Amino acid sequence: MALRPVGRNLIISFKKQQEQDKTVGGLILPKNKNAPDEPVDAIVIAVAEECEYGVCVNDIVLISPYSGIAVRGGTEDEPHRLIVEKDIIAIVEA
Repeated sequence: MALRPVGRNLIISFKKQQEQDKTVGGLILPKNKNAPDEPVDAIVIAVAEECEYGVCVNDIVLISPYSGIAVRGGTEDEPHRLIVEKDIIAIVEA
């Protein structure tokens, strides 16, 4: 089932963290464990037609780790989230 965002919504997928610590028991500790409110990178999966920020599919954006809601699609490692356009903090440019 494919999802198409409407209004000023986007579907994003959090980028998989490259550096993670693992405890002896196998628990994965996120890289930013001391700064839980630090913005995270996300990849834009789909953009609604009414979005005005000039965000395109496959752009990398910075958002709050608590933005949006979980939606169907993606995998357990890279879940998809539906966010409102105004939740974008910045667009990462190459």
